[in-house]
Order: sequence, then C-alpha cells, then structure tokens
Amino acid sequence: MLESAFAKTTITPQPAQGHELAGYIARREKSQGIHDDIELRALLIEDKSAVLLVNLDFSGVDTHIKETIQRAVARANYHRCNYYA
Repeated sequence: MLESAFAKTTITPQPAQGHELAGYIARREKSQGIHDDIELRALLIEDKSAVLLVNLDFSGVDTHIKETIQRAVARANYHRCNYYA
C-alpha cells in the first residue's frame, strides 16, 4: 500500500541578526532581522521502498546540514537511502 507523510518546520536561526547572507553580491552587511522565516519541508513516500524529498529555503547545503538530515533519517530506521545534494 502506498503511504505518504508531509512535515514542515521553521529553521530560522535565533537571534536573526548578524548572519552572512548568500546571493547578495553587492550587499556587504550582515542580516538585520527577519523578513520571512526559513523553512524545511519534507515529503516521505513509501511502498516497498521509500523516497524522502527534503526542501530547504537555502541557496546551498553544506556538509553539516546534509549530515544532520542523514542522522535524522537513520534514527527513523531508513538505513537504505540515497542522498543527492
């Protein structure tokens, strides 16, 4: 039987001030506050195998973020997963 689940959470860093911003080549100052929260969305589709799609409001994913997601997947007992970043 095909099953699916969806989750969404806010991952905006706190405090929101003082972070370097990606994608603003002409802008040199750091963040000054929050315009929109940063979110993580996940969609799990399962049948005989599982597919997990993770969407982040980032322009890039570093090793730390990728490994954090991999650990969460392993804790949920999804050991046979392929990762694409």
